[in-house]
Amino acid sequence: MLANEWDAEELDEWGLDTWQPDLEGDDLGDEFSLPDGEKEPFQSLTFTLADGQAEYVRTALANVKQLEEFNYIETMGNSNQNGNALYFLVSQWVAQRT
Repeated sequence: MLANEWDAEELDEWGLDTWQPDLEGDDLGDEFSLPDGEKEPFQSLTFTLADGQAEYVRTALANVKQLEEFNYIETMGNSNQNGNALYFLVSQWVAQRT
């Protein structure tokens, strides 16, 4: 949260110990690989949002997690709270559209 609000150099000046990787894009090497094996039944989705959109989505997800109904949604074995909150929002939207 601090990294999103303040510059790391400013935090260092204030005496907060911050960690910054010393890697450049090409320094990562070619040895990266994901583990083999079954990933089912879970998937990871990535979205690109404008800053305003991202904040709106974060706020909506946080608000959903505060609802009593959220405690009773079908998680399908998913322990990721943000994924479950997004599923809740989409399922509510679909229910209103049909």
